[in-house]
Amino acid sequence: MILRIVGRHVRAPRSRQSAVILRPMSSPPSAHIEREHQTLLLPTGHQVAWAEYGPSDGLPLFAFHGFPSSRFEFGAMAKVAEKKGIRLICPDRPGFGLSALRSVPTAQNPQSQMELPRIVDYPNTVLALADHLSLPRFAVAGFSGGGPFAVACAASLPTDRLVSAGIVASGGPWIDSRQSPSVNTSIPSDDTINAADLQRHVMWIPYLFSSAVYRAPAVTSWVLGFLVGGIKRLLQSHAVQRRAESWMLDQWKKANKGESDAEERERIGKAREMVTRTILEAFRQGADGAVHEARLLSSDWGIDFGGIKESVGLRIWHGSKDANAPINQIRYLAQRIPGAVLTEYDQNHFGVGAHIEEILEELTGPLREQEQGSDTYDRGIIIE
Repeated sequence: MILRIVGRHVRAPRSRQSAVILRPMSSPPSAHIEREHQTLLLPTGHQVAWAEYGPSDGLPLFAFHGFPSSRFEFGAMAKVAEKKGIRLICPDRPGFGLSALRSVPTAQNPQSQMELPRIVDYPNTVLALADHLSLPRFAVAGFSGGGPFAVACAASLPTDRLVSAGIVASGGPWIDSRQSPSVNTSIPSDDTINAADLQRHVMWIPYLFSSAVYRAPAVTSWVLGFLVGGIKRLLQSHAVQRRAESWMLDQWKKANKGESDAEERERIGKAREMVTRTILEAFRQGADGAVHEARLLSSDWGIDFGGIKESVGLRIWHGSKDANAPINQIRYLAQRIPGAVLTEYDQNHFGVGAHIEEILEELTGPLREQEQGSDTYDRGIIIE
């Protein structure tokens, strides 16, 4: 494993309602709106929704949103995607936005039991969506809470389809029941932690939330749904909007170690609107999706880290000052993945976003190289 230090060294209840096929809210017809509200019913009976940003013939990169979030999160990267020639394909995970948490009976799966999905099931969704879009090869990237789902893809998707994978400011493992051995020794020994230490690095708020979703999932879902309803109303308040912009401005100052100007204030105002839209969409179906995914993220992911093929070359970008996702958990993960490349920035959870252009460029580099070196490569047709 290669360790690059940049800067200073250093747990859902089942709903009583039947599963339904969700439809997007009505909007004025336009190519942009259509690209943000795409849906597909999978053979498993699950509906998956996704948005796309960047050129439709660009290098295909599946981008997995954070927790709790939705496909609209990547609207903030639309300009970068256009600039870099990257086609961002951004699916809602089960229970968020327009992606159903539970399956419905289909011709291929008429006896659907409406089982709740696991992290290790997600690669099947990604592959089905790639087939639907006729993508022969692609890359995946998980951001924050979407990181474990990208790791699952790296562990199980065929290497003739998945060209590269990465995680950005990802959540780390809380439990590793396999007691995975360290296969990379590039990280200094004093930074090494074992499986028993993982939960000691979790902040108390997510730890309490995890305990709640395990002990009383139905109650937690109701309470969270009630809170989300209140949050939706608060987000319409101009006073709350101003406070949100002030908080985002403070985060920007910390990340960039400087004062902001009028142009940056305007950008942050647009970012606040994007965040509001993203969060409201995340809870479109209520809180069941968030409660279920909280259980998944805080339990054993079911992934054999040592089984990830070195040819995939998992890339990891993380802030050494990240309080949301402690760096020690990420170092633990990186030590156990063959060929992993860890880049650490002397920044917090949100500061890593300042490097998004170089991150996206590095992630899609292998795709670009394959395209330039092969006469049979096609971004939109699977060539046998």
